[in-house]
Amino acid sequence: MNKDNIMQIIYIVVGLIVLFIIMRVLKRTGILGKSRRVVKKEDKAKSIQDLRSMEQFNPDYKLGKTFTPIGDNAADLYAETLRKAMKGLGTDEETVYSTFSKLKCKANISEVSARYYLKFRRDLRADILDEINDKEKIILFDIINKLPQM
Repeated sequence: MNKDNIMQIIYIVVGLIVLFIIMRVLKRTGILGKSRRVVKKEDKAKSIQDLRSMEQFNPDYKLGKTFTPIGDNAADLYAETLRKAMKGLGTDEETVYSTFSKLKCKANISEVSARYYLKFRRDLRADILDEINDKEKIILFDIINKLPQM
């Protein structure tokens, strides 16, 4: 092998590494692998408005309701997981979706929201609405709607 062949191999390897890194960044930020679900404009607007007005994000929602609590440790863990998913460059939407999917009922959202506020002094609903785009809000709204009431 001569020097030119070795340099070509090095360029190819470096190019593949750079391509791999770019794909990982695009996947992490959610640009690569987005859902291609078709949504009507009316449904989109309604879902986004419904997510904004969901009373389950209010920490007082759970008061006076009969439900199975997830406990402070689990609520802390979910709050930390959600904060890590939304903190920094880009949002890990899959982590947000899976965290909400793990909840037992809609009242558990208020537990997580309360712990989120206690730990980070931030409003969970406001952070979610700021971090995810309209299509992702619809997906999250669908996940939350599938949770049982109590």
